[in-house]
Amino acid sequence: MRIVDEIADLMNKYGLSVEKKRSTVKGTHEELPISLVVKVQSSRKSAVIELKPEEDLLDSLADLAESGEDIEEIVDGVLAELRDVAIEVSRCLENTGYKAVLKIREGERDVRDHLEEVLEEYSIFEEE
Repeated sequence: MRIVDEIADLMNKYGLSVEKKRSTVKGTHEELPISLVVKVQSSRKSAVIELKPEEDLLDSLADLAESGEDIEEIVDGVLAELRDVAIEVSRCLENTGYKAVLKIREGERDVRDHLEEVLEEYSIFEEE
């Protein structure tokens, strides 16, 4: 089995919505549009694992805030789950001789920036 297929199967096992495109696998979380993206370079036996907020994350967070959900708790839960999947993917890669580079922090910062933006916007509405 190709490593890309193994990664896709692993992401599926964790309930992510998976897309494969050549040497890239993208798994998007069900609760929020946040994705784990794995770019495999077979010739170098290496892969980069990144976390990326999707374009509609702000809208999704705003909808949840409007419905009274605890969006901080939801975001924390989704990020924790995606971190766990990233670690499992890196283990899978390393077990097959690949060097895995985790680049999760920048994506987490981007997600938290979106969260703060929505929290600020909705705290203003609550005060009015």
